[in-house]
Amino acid sequence: MNDGIDYKKIEECMVEIYGLSDYNGTSKTLLLYNKIRFLTASGIPILTDIKPDVIPGGPHERDDESTHIKIIVKSIGETHEDYPELYNNGQFSEKDGYTVEKFLKNTKMCRVHWRGYVREDYLTIELNVLAHQLLTDSQRKVILDIIEVSGVSPDKIYIDDHSEEQSIKRQLRLHSIVAQFHT
Repeated sequence: MNDGIDYKKIEECMVEIYGLSDYNGTSKTLLLYNKIRFLTASGIPILTDIKPDVIPGGPHERDDESTHIKIIVKSIGETHEDYPELYNNGQFSEKDGYTVEKFLKNTKMCRVHWRGYVREDYLTIELNVLAHQLLTDSQRKVILDIIEVSGVSPDKIYIDDHSEEQSIKRQLRLHSIVAQFHT
């Protein structure tokens, strides 16, 4: 789809601001203590820029800078001179139907909601993944690393699969009860 928008430039800006670009799978514990919001097609985790221990009120308080939409908007904002139609005072404009879905499809990123271990008294461990295409090998590896290192229960892994193939659970080996015991 050619709509005149340089999605690669926006993605590069996002990686520069929020990316854990030095993650290479050898230090999986990095995944435990970071809030991951997106994974690039090349498997770079996109984090919030807010550390859990400095958020007033802890993880229950939602900070505007840590939302998925704000991460995209801030990245667009850094390039807003080039993309004024996409950036309107910190919000997506309705022009041309620009949505997070369109952004994810064009960048081949997947949306992830992983809190990490944020506080000892907050032990709810959940992983949410939303994708509009099959996961790349790199994305799949990072998600499996999160599952492995955190021990997140299969019933706390939520997959929103909007791909044509509808096979992301199979990619992650979450499609059968038998697979849950052979990871």
